[in-house]
Amino acid sequence: MKCPYCGGNLSLEDETCPHCGRLNEQALQHVKDMKHYKGEFEHTKKHVYITTNRYTRVVVRVVIIAVLFFIIIVLYNLGANSYAIVHSIGQYQSKRHAAEYMEQLDQYIEEENFAAFTVFCNEHKIDCYEEPYTSYVPIKQTAQSYFNLYEDIMQLVCPTEYQEQSREIEQMTESLDYFYSCMDMERYEYYEGADSESNRNVLETMEHNIALLLQTYFHISEEETEQLKELSQAKRAVLIEEAIIGEE
Repeated sequence: MKCPYCGGNLSLEDETCPHCGRLNEQALQHVKDMKHYKGEFEHTKKHVYITTNRYTRVVVRVVIIAVLFFIIIVLYNLGANSYAIVHSIGQYQSKRHAAEYMEQLDQYIEEENFAAFTVFCNEHKIDCYEEPYTSYVPIKQTAQSYFNLYEDIMQLVCPTEYQEQSREIEQMTESLDYFYSCMDMERYEYYEGADSESNRNVLETMEHNIALLLQTYFHISEEETEQLKELSQAKRAVLIEEAIIGEE
């Protein structure tokens, strides 16, 4: 560039003309513009930094909330399906160890330990409605009701101060009604091997044991226990209640 006064060569960095010594107005304006642009740049930089930090914090919070929400959903689904998952795993194991488990079930049946039979089936998630356990369907059904009925009888024999006798008698007669319904072999005719003679004998053994419990603890006569199966639920309740009151 040229000095407007003497025509000498100038640069933007020269504040005065090296030839005539006059102020280089273009250099002053350049410095002023550079300061202005620098100020604008610093302001914009600061604004971008603040906006970016603010946006980053918002994004981080949104991501954290999204992750927590996802974890909650996963935990909820796991909790809701935990029983199904555990049950499925148990059923897989029961099929995998079928030979071993069936041997144990047969031993409980031989020992007439029907409570242990029920507990073993429940603990090992044995589904008797599927192969290879279908032949155990009537025993499992009746053994479960046998187990519940036994507990009801024991609650009447050894009551606590919080129990209502009338309610306990009603519950026991309901359990007794369900027990007799489980002994109906026609319920199991669709399951292979379920209606075998050996199964009938096992159910008769359970019925005999229940009769002995009633005779022993409530002093119901042998003739009356033989009639129980044919009585209505209401008549059973009356018979048992009279026997209990008579004992008191």
